[in-house]
Amino acid sequence: MTRQNLLGLLLTFWLIVAVSFFYLFYGYANEISSIVSCFIFVVSILLWGRLQKGYFSKFVLFFFLILAVNIVSMGLNYDYPLSTFFTYIFPYLVLLCYYPINTYLEFSPQKYKTFLNAIEVIATIQSILLLINELYNVKTGNTFLHVTFLTSISRYAPRAFTVAEGVLRIAVLIPAAKIILNDFRVIGNLKEYFSFVLIVLSIIFVDQSRIYILSVLGSIVFMVFVRAKEKISLKRAILLLIVLILVVVIGSVFINSIIITLGDSTDGSNYARAQARIYYLDILRQKFYWMTGLGIAIPDKSNIFYWFIKGPAGIFNYNDIGIVGVLAAFGIFGAIWYIWLLLKSVNLAFKSDGKYKLLSLGLVIEALISIGSLSYLDADRVVCLPIMLGIISAGYKYSKMGSAGNGINKDIGGHTYDVVRY
Repeated sequence: MTRQNLLGLLLTFWLIVAVSFFYLFYGYANEISSIVSCFIFVVSILLWGRLQKGYFSKFVLFFFLILAVNIVSMGLNYDYPLSTFFTYIFPYLVLLCYYPINTYLEFSPQKYKTFLNAIEVIATIQSILLLINELYNVKTGNTFLHVTFLTSISRYAPRAFTVAEGVLRIAVLIPAAKIILNDFRVIGNLKEYFSFVLIVLSIIFVDQSRIYILSVLGSIVFMVFVRAKEKISLKRAILLLIVLILVVVIGSVFINSIIITLGDSTDGSNYARAQARIYYLDILRQKFYWMTGLGIAIPDKSNIFYWFIKGPAGIFNYNDIGIVGVLAAFGIFGAIWYIWLLLKSVNLAFKSDGKYKLLSLGLVIEALISIGSLSYLDADRVVCLPIMLGIISAGYKYSKMGSAGNGINKDIGGHTYDVVRY
């Protein structure tokens, strides 16, 4: 077995861990995912001596510096036990997996394609299990997966928070990009349609987040526009019109629902988000909290600082308020870092060519649409970052080498890629 294939197997295992082994054995596996990330990082260094830095290495290193400052600040301000620190810091170690992912993707476009296929297959399996579990719960009130349902949230079906997050947030756009690249042809793309429909259904019926669904729809519309701009034809124009009509109809339902929710002063979650923004922005003006943030760790209710961070009623959450949550948790440098990272991603995605631009742009647009209500620095979504950054970095590198004449054209799986000469 070659070193490249070994790294591919390790990353595939990491993806399975990142989806909590499909929730078959236990619930969330953030800690295990972080341990596996560290293991793959060390193994990769031992195998190659050094790893490919890509275009986001400095961002990852700078984030760990921000995290270190955050830890020191919490140590000085709060009387937390070490276990609290480890619980909340551990999930961010998955960012170390950016380096092995980028190293693997930059071996060749075939490895890039293999990694995307692995994400798609794993996400499809997870979606199937989540949908079956959802139906089973509706019929019997029981569950065979280790997920927690909140039956009071939805009138139609029980909701399970975050289980369709993480890898699925990235995965939903992979078959979508392939379908759009092939001009929505069904023949030859049945697998992509199958995966896309199942992942979308799991987002709609299991996660039930309207912002999540709108971010996916918005990303797909953007990708369709980018694709249509490359070469307008009657067929593509008709397909674009159909997609736009469907998105407008579906999107208007969710937008109307969001508007109604925002205007409903009796809606608890809406009230909590609005008050959380006010509360955190007010607290950040005090002392030096605006520089270091309040800290990512949330102590037990028995600790007096729990009510300071969660608010007087204990209902405020960083992960409900997007960029304001990043500012509250990490301070001004964390918020600047996150915005700078997304702007860098947009820049590289736009500079990539058509073969890589579509997916890269879709991924970053999805993150931008969601920035008001969530961020990829939330513990359940941070796994999105190394995957997204690796895909964008490798795509830009192949585009750059292809345009410079350093690559050759090769058809892989119905698509044309630039194969780099090593």
